[in-house]
Amino acid sequence: MQLYAYSKMLNSKPLWTTSEIATIIGKNRALAKVYAHRMVKYGLLTGVKKGVYSTTDNIFLICTNIANGSYISFLSALNFHHLSTQIPSNVQVVVPRKQSPLAGVKWVRFPPSKMFGFRRVRVGNGSMAVAEPEKAIVDIIYRQNITAAIYAYESMGPCNKKKLMAYARRMNAATLKRILNIINLTRKRQKMVRSAK
Repeated sequence: MQLYAYSKMLNSKPLWTTSEIATIIGKNRALAKVYAHRMVKYGLLTGVKKGVYSTTDNIFLICTNIANGSYISFLSALNFHHLSTQIPSNVQVVVPRKQSPLAGVKWVRFPPSKMFGFRRVRVGNGSMAVAEPEKAIVDIIYRQNITAAIYAYESMGPCNKKKLMAYARRMNAATLKRILNIINLTRKRQKMVRSAK
């Protein structure tokens, strides 16, 4: 069946637009749309949004490839790095511009100057951008979620403190101040726990 042959051609990357499918299968856009819908019907593709289809069900791959310049951050990144047992209800993605809603994804807009400290990771048939653990914590603090930041900082164990401070400083003075307060609070808690034993 032609659909299976076409779906194999599309396995080289996680997301495809109708126009890209038309180019790959050598058909016009209208016919490519029909084939894409049939592939969705047979479970060979997944419809992500109008005119966009996916060859994977990995939401991390889908959302970072659908929004150019985006990266996974906050508790989602810490969970990806196995540094948090908390699983957020939505994948938290930092983006430079507004995105249309996508089920299971929380888009968080940051100015482009605040988007750094992430790396591309190869996963399956694609790659995605994920914040480094230190940047994920700084992003949490920048958004002023102190409770989550304290939990995240405590769960990180021996993180790179210099990198954490450098990222906080690069965000802004308020973020650096909050980070210093969290570090001091964490030290006080640890002393109290040790003295209680």
